[in-house]
Amino acid sequence: MPILLDNFDNRDIHIKPILEFRARYERRLDSDFQPDRSDNRSNLLLRGRFGLQVSMDGLTATFVYQHASSLNWLPVGNGIAIRSDLLEANVAFKNGATTYTIGRQRFGLGNRRLIGELDWNNVANAFEGLKVEDRTWTFFLMRAGVLPTPSKGLVLSGVSFKRASNTTALIIKFDDAKGVNQTRYTLSTEGTLKPNAKSTLNYQIAFQAGHQDGKSVQAWAANGRYGMDIAPKVEAYSELNVASGGSSNRVNATFDQLYPSGHDRLGLMDTTGWKNIVSAAAGVKFKLSANSSLRLSYTWLQLYDNRDAWYGVGGAINAFGATLYRNPAGNSGRDIGQEFSLDYSSTLDNGFTLSAGAGVFLPGRFVKSFGGTSSGNQTFGYVMLGWKF
Repeated sequence: MPILLDNFDNRDIHIKPILEFRARYERRLDSDFQPDRSDNRSNLLLRGRFGLQVSMDGLTATFVYQHASSLNWLPVGNGIAIRSDLLEANVAFKNGATTYTIGRQRFGLGNRRLIGELDWNNVANAFEGLKVEDRTWTFFLMRAGVLPTPSKGLVLSGVSFKRASNTTALIIKFDDAKGVNQTRYTLSTEGTLKPNAKSTLNYQIAFQAGHQDGKSVQAWAANGRYGMDIAPKVEAYSELNVASGGSSNRVNATFDQLYPSGHDRLGLMDTTGWKNIVSAAAGVKFKLSANSSLRLSYTWLQLYDNRDAWYGVGGAINAFGATLYRNPAGNSGRDIGQEFSLDYSSTLDNGFTLSAGAGVFLPGRFVKSFGGTSSGNQTFGYVMLGWKF
């Protein structure tokens, strides 16, 4: 609850404490799809945030500190990784219907498939710069603030326009990560349609142009999700994701997913990013109560271009040991595999949330070509408890 302090220079000051804690235990078996090789791992991810939001006469200052710890149990040995960051340090003020925010801030666009807060990760996204937001449009000019993988040369700029059922955005990215200079222009449109009272269609399509490492960029991606209420508190859905890939001597056609909230976009197990991919999914979601739900889902994955790589949820190429999942000759096929999963989430009393999930990934021809005939399935499970003041 905000705290009201009266009679301070004839102005009112509202102080809102920010307190959050989250703990998630994960277990992943045979991440390399090799039952005869010991790579099973467990992780206990702990994250705490504390800060203040101070408001006075239309001016709001926000300061949030984040401490993240990861306790890791691995075949090569156990360890702990600790990272602390000033997650937010910004000032916002209003001028009519327009809000200006300056400083380090959490920032997301639309459905967060291209730019998002990345809250699933222990180290979430934050950017530094200026955001100007009105009822129907948003302008931003940012550089890297807090990212799981820092990029000092990153600059993001753009503008988005909102309508009743549609949002269109132009995003410009400048970066020199790992010595590779790139400039990408992303034009994206997303929206929601209601074919009838019981069904909903969500969609997004994005095009990219620019240059990267001396090549012209010509890439695109699309997403569509159709959901229908098939019974009281029961939704069945299907989803399609496509993102271009491949390259030539002159053209880079691999889509850049930018900085999304990428969890559970192409399967609960987070094996795959929105790059060089064709994916179809289907599932059923049960609304168990006003505060809880259960979902069963299936995801099928294949490469868009069989000469390009299989990219992970963070955008980097997945690896089999020291070997990258990429076959430039293209003779390993396109079939990545299939995932079956279920997950549960619930909002509890007093600010607590609880969620859990499990999945199994059945590798396809492309993945098996790296591991040989002994390839097996990958299994994943987690349980997570969160609390907010």
